[in-house]
Amino acid sequence: MKILIVNQFASKPGDIGLDRHYVIAKKLQEFGDEVRLVNADRNYLNGKKYKNNNNSEIIFKTLKSNFRNIGTLERMCCYIEFSLKLFFQKKFKEDVIISSTPNILACFLAYIKSRLNNKKFIFEVRDIWSESVLSLTSIGRYNPLFLISRSIEKYLLKRSDLIIYTMPNFQAFCKDLLGKDSPKNAYYCPQLIEDKYLHHKADNSSKEMDLVYSGATKDKDNLFTIVQAFKILQEKHKEIKASLTVIGVLKNETVQEYSQKHKLNIKFDRNYYYRGDLIKKLSKYSAGIISLREAKVYKYGLSLNKAIDYMSAGIPLIVSGIESGIYEGIYNKKNSPEDLCISFVELAGLSEARRRNISMINKEHIKQKHSTQLEVKKLREKIKLLLNFRH
Repeated sequence: MKILIVNQFASKPGDIGLDRHYVIAKKLQEFGDEVRLVNADRNYLNGKKYKNNNNSEIIFKTLKSNFRNIGTLERMCCYIEFSLKLFFQKKFKEDVIISSTPNILACFLAYIKSRLNNKKFIFEVRDIWSESVLSLTSIGRYNPLFLISRSIEKYLLKRSDLIIYTMPNFQAFCKDLLGKDSPKNAYYCPQLIEDKYLHHKADNSSKEMDLVYSGATKDKDNLFTIVQAFKILQEKHKEIKASLTVIGVLKNETVQEYSQKHKLNIKFDRNYYYRGDLIKKLSKYSAGIISLREAKVYKYGLSLNKAIDYMSAGIPLIVSGIESGIYEGIYNKKNSPEDLCISFVELAGLSEARRRNISMINKEHIKQKHSTQLEVKKLREKIKLLLNFRH
């Protein structure tokens, strides 16, 4: 089969960014398919140009971008620029086009290209796109651009030949958005992890409870809540020897200033790490923290690479903001500093055997439910059925 994958922020091997589509393309090619991937030349994390121009086993068509995915206006310009450049590419020769959010305009124009060229079209909805925008950004429900984008999303959900989604409760989302059950052609393909990253063993030899937060560090990501919770732990539970490491480039220096002012045992690692290196680094800690603010989007389930990375590293999860989840860990429905501190204390009270057990259950879950080898093989069968491919 000949397959074209479109995602503006798909990273190349050796680059930092979204590796999902490269991983899918690589595995499909190993299965004997011919795959091409269209992306932009800027990293979605910081807007910098990709440094790695080395050839890979996957053919990339990289479109030059004059705008970064930073700030509302510049992000809008970068989405429009990429979408128009995609549309005016020469005729696609592939049998099927897969296009993925967040750039919903690019998905729509890829759909138009598929129809003009009489090709099948697959729409991938990552992280319940429109609801994520409402829940996790300052964009309002009646923003004209949002209304246009949501109309496009509804159109693609109704017209695409196959829909891929990454959140477990997509059926409930469709019920809320479309007023009916999810389309029969919808297929669940979760966040993926390459099997080679699943061999790391947790190696926390410290006598302290070493907590880690890895990921985005904007205000919306509740980093300040985590730091405040750690402050409460240090002040009210002095019998618990603990440290906290924050991995990620800080978007707001106030967090570090607060930590220094209160003399908290917090380290700030401002580096970006390739996924394999990050997982290896995470395996040194006692637990990974996920802090979720109250948002409607989370009722449709969690689909976070952060959680996958923690579990692949073999460390327990501490999740605040939801009552429970499909992964083993310590959950707290509320996401206040006081409640998160309670979760820290609960972790400290677990025996070493119990922590290992949580880690083993989660790692086995990752191997069974998020393995690239298994999931891409199942996805390939769906594409073959769609194309009536018999070779």
